[in-house]
Amino acid sequence: MKFIRSISLRMFGGLTLLSLILLVCFIKVYTKIGDIKQSLRLSKIDPIEISNSVSEISQLTTFSIILFVTFGIIIVAIITKSILFPLSELTKHINDMSKGKMPEIEGKSVWGDELDQMRDSLKTTINEIKKTADFAVKIGKGELDVDFTPVSDDDLLGHTLLAMRSDLIEAAKRDEDRNSIIACDSEVSSILRSHNQLEPLGDELLRFLVKRLNAIQAAFYVVYEDENGEKSIHLINSMAYNKKKSLKRVFKFGEGLVGQSAIEMDFVHRTEIPRDYVTITSGLLGEQRPTSIFIMPLITNSKIYGLLEFASIYKFSTLQVDIIKNVSEIIAQTIFNLLVNERTSNLLTEAQRMSAELSEQSMALQQNAEEMQATQEELKRSNIKLEEQIEEVNNSQKRTYILLENSSEVINIIDKTGTVTYVSPSVKNILGYEVEEIIGTKEINRIVGDGANEYVEMFKTLLVKPKSVVTIIYSYLKKNGDIIWLEVSGRNMLVDASIKGIVLNIRDITERRRAEVESRMRSQMQSLSENSPDLITRINTEGKIYYINPSIEALTNKKPAAFTKKTIYESDLNESVVKSWDEIIQNVLKNKQKIQVEMPFPTENGSLVMNVNAIPEFGESKEIESVLLVSNNITERKQAEVEIQTKNKKITESINYAQRIQVAILPEQKNILSLLPEYFMYYKPKDVVSGDFPWFLETETDIFIAAVDCTGHGVPGAMLSLIGYFLLNDIVKSQKIYEPGKILDILDNSVTKTLKQDVEGNEMKDGMDISLCKINKKLNKIEYAGAHRPLYHLHKGEVLEYKGNKFAIGGGMFRNQTLFTNYEINITKGDSFYFCSDGFPDQFGGDEIKKIGPARIRSIIQENDNIKNFSNMQQIFSDFFDKWKGNQKQMDDLLLIGLRF
Repeated sequence: MKFIRSISLRMFGGLTLLSLILLVCFIKVYTKIGDIKQSLRLSKIDPIEISNSVSEISQLTTFSIILFVTFGIIIVAIITKSILFPLSELTKHINDMSKGKMPEIEGKSVWGDELDQMRDSLKTTINEIKKTADFAVKIGKGELDVDFTPVSDDDLLGHTLLAMRSDLIEAAKRDEDRNSIIACDSEVSSILRSHNQLEPLGDELLRFLVKRLNAIQAAFYVVYEDENGEKSIHLINSMAYNKKKSLKRVFKFGEGLVGQSAIEMDFVHRTEIPRDYVTITSGLLGEQRPTSIFIMPLITNSKIYGLLEFASIYKFSTLQVDIIKNVSEIIAQTIFNLLVNERTSNLLTEAQRMSAELSEQSMALQQNAEEMQATQEELKRSNIKLEEQIEEVNNSQKRTYILLENSSEVINIIDKTGTVTYVSPSVKNILGYEVEEIIGTKEINRIVGDGANEYVEMFKTLLVKPKSVVTIIYSYLKKNGDIIWLEVSGRNMLVDASIKGIVLNIRDITERRRAEVESRMRSQMQSLSENSPDLITRINTEGKIYYINPSIEALTNKKPAAFTKKTIYESDLNESVVKSWDEIIQNVLKNKQKIQVEMPFPTENGSLVMNVNAIPEFGESKEIESVLLVSNNITERKQAEVEIQTKNKKITESINYAQRIQVAILPEQKNILSLLPEYFMYYKPKDVVSGDFPWFLETETDIFIAAVDCTGHGVPGAMLSLIGYFLLNDIVKSQKIYEPGKILDILDNSVTKTLKQDVEGNEMKDGMDISLCKINKKLNKIEYAGAHRPLYHLHKGEVLEYKGNKFAIGGGMFRNQTLFTNYEINITKGDSFYFCSDGFPDQFGGDEIKKIGPARIRSIIQENDNIKNFSNMQQIFSDFFDKWKGNQKQMDDLLLIGLRF
């Protein structure tokens, strides 16, 4: 290491210097000793001189040692300082940084060792922290466009500040969008308040919104409801290229995209516009064909009052869609208020007209009152005389009223038009009506059935033959709802000055009629019983047979006389028959009501099965007098039932076997979950087998998954599902076609050829709807194509809908159709996708017995955006479906698939 090398060099230099000093000292000592030895060899030296020399050598040696130690300490101190000072300086700087200070590090590297590298790194770190802090201060002041580059990919603080800046920019964008929506809401509210008529309101509203949305065409529709409750959509205002268009059109609910949006009560946003859409469907004219269209229903209190339609050469942004959604309800409320005001204004105008007429009539009445006042005094004088006469008449009328009220007939007087001018008080006792309810009405209105024709003929005869008396019988409706029979005799007394009408004497003959009918019915019943193939027996409460019809002879080879006036126990009937009849009679006597049972009836030609209806017959005391047994031979029917049950069993076994085949081709859930952990499938066939089926296939790079809805349900749908399953496998596995749009094109052609729908005269219109997805998890991409079925994409709390093409697979109905559209969608973590057959959205139910519809599906998806366990979505959809369906039957097979990434 450089640090160890540096210390080694410093110590080596110091030791080298000490060694040199020590060497010089030893050389001097050695030289001195050599001189002494030389002197000793040459002459005799004085001992004192020798002692002095030795002392000098000793002093020199001591001096050398002291000098060596001193220099050694100095060198060690210098080396120690050169090591400890940088460490101390680094420690101080680090302590300052721990307290939030950013120290200034001066000077340059000397040795280039690890301590110097640490010093340089610390200096660089402090400088970068200062730059990062300066960036944080600037974005805190709102300078979000300042440049900043993190030190490296591992710079956590730098990348965190960049993420914070992105969040601040996004928040500012949301605030800007929110302010735009609020500003637009305020402006629209101002426009709505400034108008009290729909057409001027629509003009100004379209001008403002067209400018706001950068649209090239727009239309304003209002929903009107006629007296019969039929709703229609009226085009009130339209614009194209900032010019007002005088177009007037009326749409039915469900007609075109406008009618579709109205009936579904949901917005429509299309980016694929047919070339003739603008002139045929929307009623808008344009010089440049739009590429995007947006239709927003105007709904308040769950009721639609109008629609807004916009067309643009650009795709409408989420902000623009939110602006229209935000103002749609207040516009709907304003339309509602204006329509109410319009109706109120019409009623007020009508009231004013009627008030003027009443004023004129009041003046006329005032003039009449003045004239009447002049005659009033004359009337007073005559009133006294009239009162006396009236009192006498009243007394006479009271007597007549009492007689008429207690009469057993009703007397009517009708004029030439058939209107009742008089009815006797007995009408209340006999027919239930008050006198006031009859006078002024036509008697024919209360006649039931063909009696009205006889009444008309009687009336004509009396007018032509005034002296004749005509009697007819007809059924009549009483006030309490009972129908009775009346005998009516009419006389023409129009020439009688006191009557001036046709007099009808009306008698209630219901009881007499009933007695006649009962007598006739008894006679007819006797005749029917004698000729009936059923065995009819009348048995009293003691079990005595007092009537049995001739059918007994065919069963026992004995005449009816052999059984009558005998009890069932004394007769020659089979013991099992006697036992069964006895049980039936006791049951009827106990419960006092009709019962129906099946019983065996042995005969010489074999045992029969009889269906016995036991009917209690009550006497005048309301007690059962006898039991009528009507036995019908149902042996052949029972045999037919057994055959039908056998056939049904075979059919059921065949259907169950078909179910096992269909279940065998369904994808294994564990295989799907191993590739797509957050996945669920809600599968609910209407019958044993289903016309809906899921399809799943894995290739080397992709995962294919689809929800397929074949025409019909039950066995026909299941047969078609097998065709679809094997065709899809062949297209992807064998033909190696991997693009969803092309797969559907080839599937459509294959189904058409398989079912021979391309042959002239073939009436088979069966086909299938499908949602098909291809998932590439490595590229984080999903591709989708659909036939009549959409794909719902939940992204950051917003539900996006990709609608499939408006034609089915097969069916022979769209032989010249365009290619299926292939959508490519990037997958973001947390995104979820849903697709289904039409069994879920088309289910009827709810309080108003309506379809679930796409809007409620989107609502369920959005409300459960943050669900933790995604598989619970299956139960959420299932609970909603069962609650919505209630007591309604399931309309179709149901298949719904959900994925989350």
